[in-house]
Amino acid sequence: MSTYIGLDMAPSAMRWIVRDGAGGGGEAGGPIYGIRGCPKHPDYDSAVSWSDAMAFRQGEFEAKFGSGIEKTVRYELPEGHAAEWLRSFFQSAEGHPAVDVNGTIAVAVPDHASPEDRDDVLAGLSATKYANVSLIWRPVAALLGWMDYQKNKQGVDLSILLNRRIFVLDLDAGRPELTELACVRHRKNRDWIVPSRRRPSSDTLSTDGTFARECYQAMLADVPEWEQLVGGQFYADLQHAIEAGDNGFEAWVRRRGAWQPKRVKFSHALPNDILDTIKPILARMREDLNNADILLINGWVVRRYGEQILAQFKTKCGNVASISADSVARGAALFAERLAKGLPTYYDRLPEYSFWDGFKSDWVLMFNGEQEVEPGREYRYPEAGSRPCKLKIEKYADNVSFYVREPTSKEYARRIKTVFAEFLRSDLELSLSAVVVPEKGSARFVLAMCDDKAPAIFVSGTATVREIVLRWRSDDNKANKEVSVEYIEEHQGYVEPQPVLGRIYDSEDNLRMVEEYVKTPRGAAFYGLWAAYNARFHPDARNGIADRVGYRATPIEPTRGLFGTRYVFNVRVDKATRAFAEKCAKEMPYVTPSLFAGTGSLLKDGMLQQNYCHCGALEDYKNLIRARLTNGDEPQYNFSFYNAAGYVLGEDPKDVEILLNYICAKIHLQAERGKLWWSFFRMLCWHPECKLTSATKPLLEKALSILCSQDANKVVNGGRWTFNDIKYLLLAILYALRIRESGEDLSAPLKQHLIALLSTGLLSNVPFPQTMVPKVNPASRLPGDTLSKYVLRFVLRQDTLADRELGSAMGGV
Repeated sequence: MSTYIGLDMAPSAMRWIVRDGAGGGGEAGGPIYGIRGCPKHPDYDSAVSWSDAMAFRQGEFEAKFGSGIEKTVRYELPEGHAAEWLRSFFQSAEGHPAVDVNGTIAVAVPDHASPEDRDDVLAGLSATKYANVSLIWRPVAALLGWMDYQKNKQGVDLSILLNRRIFVLDLDAGRPELTELACVRHRKNRDWIVPSRRRPSSDTLSTDGTFARECYQAMLADVPEWEQLVGGQFYADLQHAIEAGDNGFEAWVRRRGAWQPKRVKFSHALPNDILDTIKPILARMREDLNNADILLINGWVVRRYGEQILAQFKTKCGNVASISADSVARGAALFAERLAKGLPTYYDRLPEYSFWDGFKSDWVLMFNGEQEVEPGREYRYPEAGSRPCKLKIEKYADNVSFYVREPTSKEYARRIKTVFAEFLRSDLELSLSAVVVPEKGSARFVLAMCDDKAPAIFVSGTATVREIVLRWRSDDNKANKEVSVEYIEEHQGYVEPQPVLGRIYDSEDNLRMVEEYVKTPRGAAFYGLWAAYNARFHPDARNGIADRVGYRATPIEPTRGLFGTRYVFNVRVDKATRAFAEKCAKEMPYVTPSLFAGTGSLLKDGMLQQNYCHCGALEDYKNLIRARLTNGDEPQYNFSFYNAAGYVLGEDPKDVEILLNYICAKIHLQAERGKLWWSFFRMLCWHPECKLTSATKPLLEKALSILCSQDANKVVNGGRWTFNDIKYLLLAILYALRIRESGEDLSAPLKQHLIALLSTGLLSNVPFPQTMVPKVNPASRLPGDTLSKYVLRFVLRQDTLADRELGSAMGGV
């Protein structure tokens, strides 16, 4: 006969219930105290005491307790690794529940458990021989366990619970959680009354793990070394003594560099400090508990102090009860059995997965949280009979990133990213679908091409495929192995580069103009090309990336000019670009005496013309710029030289080091330094291959220190610096943060200097450039937002996906 097990992994102890399916109450197991719990609870890991406690070797423990005192079983594994803990627990020879390999396991997880935390639990059990594993929310399991006790032990008719507002306050979930539930009749089996999860915890009771620490500290008020007991080897003994109702226990503490025995005493009276800790929670519960019928409280604090605690909550709700320590495990076991047998379990709301729509610059909900569903089956998006969800990728893209997140996970999203087999020549329409299995904590998202006749575009290994798949369970990410699936923190802290294509790709007319100009006799006016370009180019036709951000480009300026920062392997375009660069080089030398004197005509400047060619500039010109930067040349007032590195270099990762060395060596330059910072940020903005690593960190920090201490003063206190020069300093700071791609970061002192400069210093309150403003969704913008505040959010790692989307759009203009 199959077995069914419910696991309660609280931060204080693990408990389990095993049911054999014969209708009995189930066999209680555990508890095992001090396992750290799920999800991880960093506040139990005391930086003050943990390393010392771990240094107290196991052999010494055995010697100290050799007098016959029974030792508590401990599983010493790193904090928060639930997967490793569970794997070790179930694979060990002793101590684990006897579960048939064909049985079902249900693990209770708190409301605030992130998808990453849930993955950790599922991964641990999937690596064992037990295959049938599901998750259940702790408050639902608690209510299931309590209902089972009321019916089978107290003889209560559960129908009296119908239409009652029921709340579960879980003080053992890692942080206090208040969840609203109800008891309803099952829609198909009307004789069954099951829980319905109305509203998960809004995290208004506590946003961190300080509650438990404050309670421990209050209980151990007479123990100066209390953090050692909470964070060290004796945490299991401490928790066992608390829950057993003991007056105290024997421990060892580290004092003045030596281990000393300590008799820890508890008071049976409720400490006033615990009351002070609970009062703010009661205050925040006031509105939620309005008109509540039943409040069930779970946690070692209420089990320890009983009516002394319950009396505090009865001021807000008349029917208040403490549930037994094994209620969560019992409810999880009931769920496992009912799920396996196809019996009614409970009703939940579909996880509110949302995806990032780059064109709306906002998250779009896939499920609105109102769909009441029962675990044990799949749910699909879009629902049957609904219109398919379609996304559009604009032409000229060579990759796509797709972000998904849950509303309970504000700190990161999951991203599926793939490159295309070739650059898009027209807009690409994709359909989005999903399959969700709530009790498994899993979902499968699929992006598929809508046009059945178009050739496959997504690269997967050596093949091309018509769809890409993101599976929410990280251990399931086996399909499309060459398609990267990764965690992306919402507050990533840097902007990814965005190469830009030239307008030569926008239309046949633009390409023909370049081909015609190349055929003109020597001496034809370079400005004539721009004049023809101006006559033929129509921004309202939405023919390019610059138009996508709402910017009406001026054709004679290099912004989003004719040529781009990368090749797309179009033979005709590549040929015309090279011919254009060669013609310009023949008709106007790169460097002339007049250019060094600052008297050259910009439209006849050979350097300017090569700059306009971007990646199409001739190799000897690129090498000339590298050599002159390395040699420290200073063409007077020739901004084409100072801008050149940003236009034509960056394909070689060493280019950024050449430029940073030049910036650090030329502190005496005035307005020219603004152009150098433009080159720095553009090089990083336009070139994915241009990396900042630990090797370049010292040079980068030296350059940024000069920016903070000298260049900002030059901008503010005169000189020929323009608004653009001010903007370039801010954008240089922004793209310098790309060093975080490599796992590095700027040093703390430098970050503090940048924070001061951007918040209250010389570069604060700089407005957004006009090319950026149209891309920002006005509804998502903070009142009074500025470019300075925008960059500051990245430095502080408070950026959002909307911020990064905007930053990437800058690459297109």
